[in-house]
Amino acid sequence: MRYLNYYDSPLGALEIITDEKNLLEIKFVEKKSMKESEKTTVFLQVEKELNEYFLGKRKKFSVPFILSGTEFQKKVWIEVNNISYGETKSYKEISKNIGNEKAVRAVGNANNRNKLPIIIPCHRVIGSNGNLVGYGGGLSKKIYLLELEEKMFKFLYYPKCSTCIKAKKWLLENKINFEERDIVKENPNKEELRKIIEISGQPIKKFFNTSGILYREMNLKEKVAKGNFEELLEILSTNGMLVKRPLLIGDKVVKIGFKEKDWEEIKK
Repeated sequence: MRYLNYYDSPLGALEIITDEKNLLEIKFVEKKSMKESEKTTVFLQVEKELNEYFLGKRKKFSVPFILSGTEFQKKVWIEVNNISYGETKSYKEISKNIGNEKAVRAVGNANNRNKLPIIIPCHRVIGSNGNLVGYGGGLSKKIYLLELEEKMFKFLYYPKCSTCIKAKKWLLENKINFEERDIVKENPNKEELRKIIEISGQPIKKFFNTSGILYREMNLKEKVAKGNFEELLEILSTNGMLVKRPLLIGDKVVKIGFKEKDWEEIKK
């Protein structure tokens, strides 16, 4: 048996079709023209996960679903579902990954016929030249979804750090989408740090927690002053307690430490 319900998203109403066990279809609709069914357990899960997604708290959906289409379409949709949150792939890349590099147009057609938009992230597929091209729900919706995912910040902090606690409170109060990460349990590796430093435009010495005990125990003052980038990068990646925190990382901005006035710009 099929059940129909509506979900009020920031993009407008979504018509959700489920059965007793699976999500079957999602449609962008202009108005709620059909009588709603009793809410199934599956719909409640879809509703919960979409709420989390639009709040920036979910990157991957776990609701069970059934794909309905040709074998080729299913192959495309499965590959599209492998595109990570915040990333994009071209139609050509999808074609290559499914073993049919010349099927770019067919991949585009399959992507356009995706019956589970957002869940199967067809909005993450773009043209080889970086153009957004089309989207079954309308290009403005594709832009919204891509921008939503781009605005996810990484928040690297230490739970016992009072400044980090203040920064986290500020992020929550200002409804900033962020993914938190304990910098001691999961210290950034060399390549992550290299990218963070590059985005920031700041010298590597700015990223050292110079007031920390470990910094003093390792007698790093002289080494940091000399500024041998690769050597300092190696040292910085060995222990999260050496890294100045909190760190707030976006695709185009990095904030080192917490100063409320300085962080105001990320709200724009």
